Amino acid sequence: MVQAMAEKTNATYEFCSDESYTLIDYFGVRHNGGGPGGDIARSASFLVDQNGKVLRQFATDNYRVRPKPGEILEEIDKLSAR
Repeated sequence: MVQAMAEKTNATYEFCSDESYTLIDYFGVRHNGGGPGGDIARSASFLVDQNGKVLRQFATDNYRVRPKPGEILEEIDKLSAR
């Protein structure tokens, strides 16, 4: 399925699939029963530093609501000012 999506979209980047929910649970974004086949990940974006530390998480229960690029850039500016 992941390979089919990559081919369908002509992606030039690697897709990640988390069938065991390891990362989904680590980041606390599992939506229990949210998909037709069971659990899925909630929509989420993360700002991560070069050491792998999560500096900011943007997560929502509504997959249609996502942070605007300006909001993410604003958070980067705030983090850079520290």
